[in-house]
Amino acid sequence: RRPFCSSEQNGLRNLIRVDLMMLFSLYFLTLFEFMFRQEGFDQMLPASSVYGGVHAVLFGFAGLVVGRHLTSWTAGHYMEIFSRPVSPRTVIVLFWTCFVLGYIYMLVAVDFNPVTLFEEMLRPRFTQPWQRGRFGDWRALLSELHLLTNVVPAVAGVVLARPSRYTRGQLFGVILGLAFTLFYGFSTGTRNVLASYLATLTIAFALSLPRHATRRLVVLMVAVLIFFLVSSQLMLQFRQEGLGEFDLVAYFSGEYTATVKTEETFFVDYNLYVISCLTEVFPHRYGFLGWEVPYIALVRPIPRVIWPGKPEGLSIGIEDSLGAQGLTLAASFVGEAYMMAGYLGIFVTGAAFGLLAGWWGRLASPRNSDFGNLVYASGFFA
Repeated sequence: RRPFCSSEQNGLRNLIRVDLMMLFSLYFLTLFEFMFRQEGFDQMLPASSVYGGVHAVLFGFAGLVVGRHLTSWTAGHYMEIFSRPVSPRTVIVLFWTCFVLGYIYMLVAVDFNPVTLFEEMLRPRFTQPWQRGRFGDWRALLSELHLLTNVVPAVAGVVLARPSRYTRGQLFGVILGLAFTLFYGFSTGTRNVLASYLATLTIAFALSLPRHATRRLVVLMVAVLIFFLVSSQLMLQFRQEGLGEFDLVAYFSGEYTATVKTEETFFVDYNLYVISCLTEVFPHRYGFLGWEVPYIALVRPIPRVIWPGKPEGLSIGIEDSLGAQGLTLAASFVGEAYMMAGYLGIFVTGAAFGLLAGWWGRLASPRNSDFGNLVYASGFFA
């Protein structure tokens, strides 16, 4: 049998693969911001200390590149499921089911008052009543349903790609639900949330679009890219004070005074700085954590209400090893894998992710139905 992802899938759609998204994401999280002047970074670390971080990132890229070619698995036995047609009514029911279940725990937290819900969304990040505490209880199980909001943009992408299949009322409802979800993602001030929504929307739209509608795809991709780049900078500005207190007019007119000091150039997260620091302290100050890292990752999804004694985290976390207090530090999978087993750990972890990405990419096919495209696109937010 031929692989499910065959030469039939060509053009721009052939670029819609998880492995490529992983490579672009790692580049964005670690190196993209250095396409712009980062004078502040030059004062944070000497060049000799950055070498280790750059080498670590390169090992991450190498692992992803090698891993994506390791799978020889074919998806022929999934072809019937992914190509099975579904009715427009089923797609709409799926959209509203994911929408309602995805936001139900937020509505419960505000006693089903939509006005209060909107007001809370405008408050500073992590202050909303639906935010879970450090240790989850039974309500934390309900909050896990919020992951279904990542499917909402994907279903919307399927619908908007072929609008002639749906009634005006159905299209209006989908656009309204999508707009609310994108606004929620923007209001959180958390950029990876908004990025997940935009990614699944774009991918599902691209896969479901008629073969000769490439111009519509290009327009959407450019619009989404510009929207995310602008939004990612705005979200850094208002995440501490809340969108309700943020003056968009003053910001774009240049009269806005930031309450929190931000970078004057394009800023992502300085993941490279954290990774470089980790290469300085491991294994010279602390020994590699070994199997503790994958063990914590595997048990993390188990609800604490089921396992009260579940480990709280690594014996030496990123913040502990670098002496940071009162904040969390991002280091991508590269930093955590380095803490596990150094450069070898990065390469092996990257290869594992690349292997999974290569496997998922074989589920793509021009023969997929709307359902198949939806399932394939929904995997991207992970």
